[in-house]
Amino acid sequence: MYRKMLSLLFAFCLFFNPAISVKAGSLKGPVLVYSFDEALIGNQAVDSAGGNNATLYGNATYITDPQKGQVLRLDGSYGTYLEFPRGFFDNLNTFTISMDVLSYMTENYYFTFTVGVDNIKYFFLNVAPTGLKGAITINSNPAEQKAENHQLGPQNGQWMKIICVVEPNRIAIYKNGEKIVENKNVTVKISDLGQNLISYLGKSFYSGDKYFNGCFDNVKIYDRVLTEEEILGVYDMTDEEIAEADYNNLFLSYNLGALTHDLDLKTKGKYTSDISWEISDTSVITEDGKVRRGKENKKVTVTATITKGDYQKVKTFDITVFAEEEMAAYLFVYFTGNAAEQERIYYGVSKDGYNFKALNGGEPVLISTVGTGCVRDPFILKGQDGYYYILATDMRSSLGWASNHAIVIFKTADLIHIEETIHIDYKNFESTKNCNRAWAPQAIWCPEKEAYMVYLAIQNEGDPRGTVMWRHYTKDFKTYTEPEFMLAPPDGIGGAIDGDIIYDPVNDRYIMYYDGKRIAVSDKISGEFSAIDPNTGREYERIPFKTSSGVDMDVEGSNIYNIIGTNKYIIAADGTPFNGGKYALVETTDFINYRQLNDNEYSFNFTPRHGYVIQISQRELDNLLAQYGDVFSTHYSTADFSYMNIGPYYGKVTFSFDAQTKELTDGIFAFTASTTNPDNYNSYNIVVRFQPNGTMDARNGASFSYTNPVYYEVNKFYHIDIEVNINTKQYSVYVTPPSGGKILLADKFAFRSDAPVANDIGKFTIRAGHGYRAGIFFAKNFEVKKEISARVENAKYEDGKLTFDVLADEDEEVIIYAAGISGKKLEYLKASGAKVYKGAPSSFSFDMGEYEKVKIFIWYKNTLFPAALPYEI
Repeated sequence: MYRKMLSLLFAFCLFFNPAISVKAGSLKGPVLVYSFDEALIGNQAVDSAGGNNATLYGNATYITDPQKGQVLRLDGSYGTYLEFPRGFFDNLNTFTISMDVLSYMTENYYFTFTVGVDNIKYFFLNVAPTGLKGAITINSNPAEQKAENHQLGPQNGQWMKIICVVEPNRIAIYKNGEKIVENKNVTVKISDLGQNLISYLGKSFYSGDKYFNGCFDNVKIYDRVLTEEEILGVYDMTDEEIAEADYNNLFLSYNLGALTHDLDLKTKGKYTSDISWEISDTSVITEDGKVRRGKENKKVTVTATITKGDYQKVKTFDITVFAEEEMAAYLFVYFTGNAAEQERIYYGVSKDGYNFKALNGGEPVLISTVGTGCVRDPFILKGQDGYYYILATDMRSSLGWASNHAIVIFKTADLIHIEETIHIDYKNFESTKNCNRAWAPQAIWCPEKEAYMVYLAIQNEGDPRGTVMWRHYTKDFKTYTEPEFMLAPPDGIGGAIDGDIIYDPVNDRYIMYYDGKRIAVSDKISGEFSAIDPNTGREYERIPFKTSSGVDMDVEGSNIYNIIGTNKYIIAADGTPFNGGKYALVETTDFINYRQLNDNEYSFNFTPRHGYVIQISQRELDNLLAQYGDVFSTHYSTADFSYMNIGPYYGKVTFSFDAQTKELTDGIFAFTASTTNPDNYNSYNIVVRFQPNGTMDARNGASFSYTNPVYYEVNKFYHIDIEVNINTKQYSVYVTPPSGGKILLADKFAFRSDAPVANDIGKFTIRAGHGYRAGIFFAKNFEVKKEISARVENAKYEDGKLTFDVLADEDEEVIIYAAGISGKKLEYLKASGAKVYKGAPSSFSFDMGEYEKVKIFIWYKNTLFPAALPYEI
């Protein structure tokens, strides 16, 4: 019963899609059900629907899963699988398979579920590491008719409800209630495969394929197509339950207190409720969610009425629409190199547009979870809707320079929270179906088309022009027109890549800078861009990038931006991999004459590769600094035992951070003494561990254990508080999951017994196991809270003289402040540094003069602790 309640809750929380109304009890149930709830006797899995028991082979067994209860476990070893009764699928041309799947697979070439005869005639469903695929064939692999989507991002290590619908002309696959992929043009049906069909969970018909490593639960076969309501998971839920689910799920923005972007006012809830909206001031937020910013902040109340049947629920959002802002700073979005751990999104900022500093301690702020998992050549645009869009090349360069055919788009309102990730594969367009390069995408709003023009460098196999500029149009960065050719170099030499378009206000034209320092011009965005100067009949003069010795400098990825409040424009270009060996900046005021800046006129405290600079407001800069300004704000796992210096801290201290993993694998968040040089796992005294089975534990002396079980899912943040008593060499760990509720993972666990003795805590590391796993785990919002033991006693204030004692439970370096206050004005402040010792009072005396009141504060470890708090006379 416990497991079934969890399954119902899982379905309720995750499934979504528009539903039709179906009365309970009016639909035929499954014809086969493997719930794996029974005691396993022999090698039979019981079918509770019709007696079609399955046979288990190899190491197939039942285990207890923390989320699902008893489930089927296939460990991936040779000969381990489940076999359905032979002939069960004979002539079953229409069927639906529904199952809960937990995959530990990290590579392709295996079948999760299959029906067929051999490796010539078969149907299979594959739950892949980053995608889903269904295929049917009567002539082996080359003739497979497929429905596949491999752009879902890492999905191993998490339970998923997978539903596959098979009809004579259709294959459709759903994940957690959402339709992932569909092919309506299938011409092979199950009966075409033959008779006495074989069917497996976890085994392929290809002898060289792997066996599936993972778990299954609630495997059900229907001899019909499930309704959308059944797939959604709300079948048999009451109207009240559905409306409550939509109420809890309804989300508008991370930034309702400072709204700067349009709102998506959905009229249909995730769980099929109808939603209507009422807006208190439609001059500020229109009925369709458009935000109209003015000169002042405006408060608006937006009310949603959620209706399902006769049940209604109201949800109110109090919103402040932020006033229009002046630009005050610059954000540089970039990547850093050709290694996979460098092909990520980094941020740098500047107040003057010339001198940039890295945010987040020079570590990435964003890692792609779709496509190749790596990105290059990032570009950023503020859209017409107030959102920011980061466009990047979806590419892992270690796979080769002609290995990519897609781009990634990240949508964010505040440059911190990513609200949507969009993956566009150019092989899905007719004009670029032979594409093997899709590089450096950028976008600009096109008023003629009332859409964004997305332009990028594309190479189609067999195109003699090589890698050249293409473009197409979109209103939402999801749906696009067919790509069209845009520009090739006029001399036919090389290609045309890395375009950046800007309006030239001096000459009333649009300029595209491409290939680092070449120029093309158009009178409008959607017009033809020509690289030939009509005044000379020759190619426009190139931007004069030079090395320090005056030699022509090769560059790529030119980006032009305006210096706020001036008529100066900077062209920044990446010469790092070329003869210049660095980023170079050129300045212009007329878009005709260009002056290269000297090295002493600009600076980076990091080494950027091809990126993009935009202007931002002071508020946005402040938010970025608050989130990423501290080196401890976000810290990624490393491939070795490198660490961050955080101390030393003594006595009682609490370390807090938000932890996340991108994959289901071993990972540790660990602490050791400032005097320890960590070079192995046993270098760490305090260890919180994420395990591949989706659980957490902590080191307790000689082994790992837990006080209460904690389960985690990938790509979700878990807040961790570690309370440490260095004197007793013990620590406690509390974990707060995304759903809330603080769980005690470790209660007064002992420091690791085989680690070096720690008399302080001064170093922190994150490491993922099983070899090179840099960037898989990371922590953000790292904070340290020191419990100070110093306190004030015996304080006297007579005739302008303040005397008092400071006592402490630990030896502590402190600064004592005495403040004299008259009314609300601070008129006297004096400090005295001292070391206070355990159990021995330290006496202090200040000649202050006469004040209405006196306060005593203690400064310790960069935190002001008003002792006793504050101690006031």
